[in-house]
Amino acid sequence: MERNGRLSELDALRGLAALAVMLYHYTAQYPKLFHDKDSDLFINFSWGYLGVQLFFIISGFVIYMTLNSTRSTKDFFVKRSIRLYPAYIVAVVLTFTLTTLYQLPGRTVGLSEALINLSMLQEFIGIKSVDGVYWTLRVEMTFYLFVGALLLIPRLVKNIEVVALIWLLFCCMVKVIDYWVDSKITGGLNFITIGDYCNLFISGIMFYRIRQGNNSGLPHVMIALCLLYQFIFSELITAIAVLIFFAIFYLLIFNKMTFIDIKPLVFLGSISYCLYLIHQNIGYIMIHSLERWGINSQIGFIAPIAVCIVIAYCITKFIEQPVQNFIKKRLGSSSKPVKTIQSQRVNS
Repeated sequence: MERNGRLSELDALRGLAALAVMLYHYTAQYPKLFHDKDSDLFINFSWGYLGVQLFFIISGFVIYMTLNSTRSTKDFFVKRSIRLYPAYIVAVVLTFTLTTLYQLPGRTVGLSEALINLSMLQEFIGIKSVDGVYWTLRVEMTFYLFVGALLLIPRLVKNIEVVALIWLLFCCMVKVIDYWVDSKITGGLNFITIGDYCNLFISGIMFYRIRQGNNSGLPHVMIALCLLYQFIFSELITAIAVLIFFAIFYLLIFNKMTFIDIKPLVFLGSISYCLYLIHQNIGYIMIHSLERWGINSQIGFIAPIAVCIVIAYCITKFIEQPVQNFIKKRLGSSSKPVKTIQSQRVNS
């Protein structure tokens, strides 16, 4: 169902993915990092990290969808920057301040590193991130560079299946060569072409193409190849999860996932970006503090979930959205979008 130009089922999936990643960090990753042991909690979301794979599929779907309202490569990067940076800068400042004041073991960085983090480029140049979850932003930004380059030649966007096939086959070739040679060159190519996740972005694009009405059959073939790629080059549990995500997306694009269109999940989806950015180290600080105060670890992760949701809502409502609206008004919009794909009302 679309609300204000947004596909609410996608927001619900975002909410589920964000919640899964957060629960993974609190119930499975925290004990390993701070107690050097596996979780003994009655709730253990050891599989929650797979929410990241779901995020990447959603990103492929949404980014290709937003090209309907994109005028140029410059316009694309401006819109992406407006979308990403306001909340990110707040998250960096807040997380750096709290981890520094609390001196969370193994999770602090220096001021110079934090300042570089503000650029969102630290993962490209080997600088430690203020929060470990920021690694996915490097992957997203690389994907945006790929899409931005395509916009220079609109014909490529219209024939995205062919471009995606070339991308997937190239990444496959790099991985096969790297398996036998294991060189810095192939490792670098895998990094640059996001070979570990390219199939997820591609599949998201293909799902949107099917929803768009592309009946050529090629998007379905590409999705099958993306799944095969996953089974060949990743762990079995990850491949099975991606198979499930693909099934969910098939249901979604044919309007069979309306049952997840419920307010709590859609709400989580609406704040999922901010929640993802701030939940890990800030949550760890709260869990660590509660342990020092003698709070039972079986329930110690519950309060951080609630607090981080409130923080994420406040950043979204009172900082991110007002700043985005202000910048958009200042920039204005006088040009018509480039007609690269079939028009459909959308929003990112």
